[in-house]
Amino acid sequence: MPVEIIWEERGVCLRYSGVVTAAEFLESIFTVQSDPHFDALAYSVLDTLDVTGGDVSRVSIKSVAAHSLGALNSNASIKVAVIASDPAVLAMVRIFVSPPYTSYPADVLPDLEAAKEWIRTVC
Repeated sequence: MPVEIIWEERGVCLRYSGVVTAAEFLESIFTVQSDPHFDALAYSVLDTLDVTGGDVSRVSIKSVAAHSLGALNSNASIKVAVIASDPAVLAMVRIFVSPPYTSYPADVLPDLEAAKEWIRTVC
């Protein structure tokens, strides 16, 4: 799978690379949400800077949103930082972080440093 899941003390970073399919994107989100560490997470970083393409659609985003609504019962405190710069990825990410699809406070940032700074201010 073109995603690396990196667990941190208070959060998790999902680093995507290459061509990411909708199934791979959904699987990565479900993997994090079903992990025992999920209940204690303060933040999640979705790093898409190395993504070169994919087939993640609005329908896929709706699936993640529906699953995330259920995950709110386990942990409603997570903040989501999405790192993106590619125009096609940004278009998909903007759907992911905007109502009614997002369940958590989220922002789109240009790099890891900006994401970490945003996390420091909101967590």
